[in-house]
Amino acid sequence: MNLKIEKNKSISSLIQFTFLVSTIGPMMRFISAGSVNLSALLSVTLPILVFGIILYSGVISKKLLIYALPIIIMSIMSFGWDIINIFEGDYILQNTSFVLMGFASFIFLPTIISLEQLLLVIDLSIKRSSYLYIFILTYIMLTYDQDPASTQIGVLFFCYHLYKFINHRNKLSLLILFVIFVETFILDSKIISLAELTILSIVFGAMSLKRPLLVAFIVTLFATSIYIYIMNSGFLDRISTGDDRLTLLGYSINTSGRMNSWSLTFFSSLEHLWFGNGHSVPDALQGVPGWNHPHNDYLRFFHQLGLVGLFLWLFFIFRILQIYKKVKKKIEFLIDPDAYRQHQILLFTTAFYFLGILIMMLTDNSIVYSYVTYPLGILIGYMVKLKNDPYSQMQYNAN
Repeated sequence: MNLKIEKNKSISSLIQFTFLVSTIGPMMRFISAGSVNLSALLSVTLPILVFGIILYSGVISKKLLIYALPIIIMSIMSFGWDIINIFEGDYILQNTSFVLMGFASFIFLPTIISLEQLLLVIDLSIKRSSYLYIFILTYIMLTYDQDPASTQIGVLFFCYHLYKFINHRNKLSLLILFVIFVETFILDSKIISLAELTILSIVFGAMSLKRPLLVAFIVTLFATSIYIYIMNSGFLDRISTGDDRLTLLGYSINTSGRMNSWSLTFFSSLEHLWFGNGHSVPDALQGVPGWNHPHNDYLRFFHQLGLVGLFLWLFFIFRILQIYKKVKKKIEFLIDPDAYRQHQILLFTTAFYFLGILIMMLTDNSIVYSYVTYPLGILIGYMVKLKNDPYSQMQYNAN
């Protein structure tokens, strides 16, 4: 019994640590020892540590393995390409390999401890980390010496506090929502703002018939803030000018060079259709500052791992949707109202954070940011734990 308690404490501490370092991820990219920054170091060492714990605990079974199998295969494919490229004289390892391995490892990690302990530690970790994130985001906004895209973990906290405000009328959550959304918008993190706006639209659309006054108040608050900022910041000039534009409905949108990158990457992918060529971008972009990634993770998988890798990722999305539907239905039979509320908030946060990542992957490198991917792995692992949890361990209504 004592060993089990100590194991729960150790895993809980590791989960809290992962959320903490993911929150300060943007800052760690600029703390380095030689040519290696702290973020990259943790991206590699954390998966190795977690993988070792999982092997030692013996939790991996065929039943659990199936959930992370597409990611594991993608990681093996990526490592295989790394080895081939090394023999060909390219000694630069792709961070895709390590982050995918870490992602898969973190899916298994939550299955080691009890579901009750897991609920508490994830909720506490997200809550505390969100407070820290507000200070980090404000610092980045005021100094602007970091890459705004590095703040993508904020979508997780945005989803968490959106649920708390809508369902519990938590005023602090409304303030956090407002700060995250407005400061992200001021930072010109367009794809993050788009993800948050999409989540808001879906949620408000679903609840508008039930709570029209609340929806009207929040929409007015956010829309007024955006309007004031746009009219006084030169935002329209920045978003509509540039040497590479996308014309949409008669408007020119600055894609910051992404259209050229996407075109080169797509046509290069066709030359290695099935299994890719092991690099995230074509030879023409390798070594070009700022373009060692295609700024579209779907194209990254297509170019690096071919149609096989892209299919595996899409299949993984499909499997997660299946798991979500099953656990969403499962908790409807819970007798304990507190347990039901706890599961509701984590399932809501997991689903919409995953949706936010899928949106951000369209124009950024979300899947290879460990501080974005590892927390997602923990949340998916929570859903896997919930799905496989025996009915005897949870109080369900037999009816």
